[in-house]
Amino acid sequence: SKGNGYEQNRDLINYAAAAVGVDPGLLMRMSASESGFTPSIKHKDASATGLFQFIDDTWNSVKKKYGRDYGIPMNAPSTDARANALLGARFIKENLISRSRSTGLPPTPQMAYLDHWLGTGGANEFHRALKDRPNSSVAGAVSGKAYALNKGLVEKNGRPMSVAETYNNLGSLLESKGREFGVQEPLGGGISGGFTSNAIRDTTRPLDNAIA
Repeated sequence: SKGNGYEQNRDLINYAAAAVGVDPGLLMRMSASESGFTPSIKHKDASATGLFQFIDDTWNSVKKKYGRDYGIPMNAPSTDARANALLGARFIKENLISRSRSTGLPPTPQMAYLDHWLGTGGANEFHRALKDRPNSSVAGAVSGKAYALNKGLVEKNGRPMSVAETYNNLGSLLESKGREFGVQEPLGGGISGGFTSNAIRDTTRPLDNAIA
């Protein structure tokens, strides 16, 4: 990382995307939405920290599981931009593969965002609601804490959106965040066309330490 901002972290996130095998356009928009490309940022009401806003438990778990694959020491903090980008990419890839297999649906940006935001259990509940009761209030599909901390994702004009509206809103949010920060990498060809083929490549490339 070369500081805060899209251009300052663009090479790093592209490096992580190529190394792990995830669509760079998705990673760019996830980081834009999560941290505004600010490696040291911490959520004011939670432990979420860094480019991809890992909470402490998830950071330690993903680091323990994959850190050695990427030369990341176990004492690396979540403010370490290189570690956060690589493990963020790996976490998103793992979630996309798992979610696509469990739902039988192609991977989408919304899938990536839901697992990152709600965790596996919370995303499971959301997807069940999306399938069984898409027009019901999203307030019944996410935890009270997740709702309270992310009202911009779940409310419109001060009222809770439906589950289906929230799902669609996540895709729109990622696109708008990309525009806000001037992200130039396409979102896998777009949310509807091309994303499936580019979103995940089930391979991991050897890494170097070219980007700090």
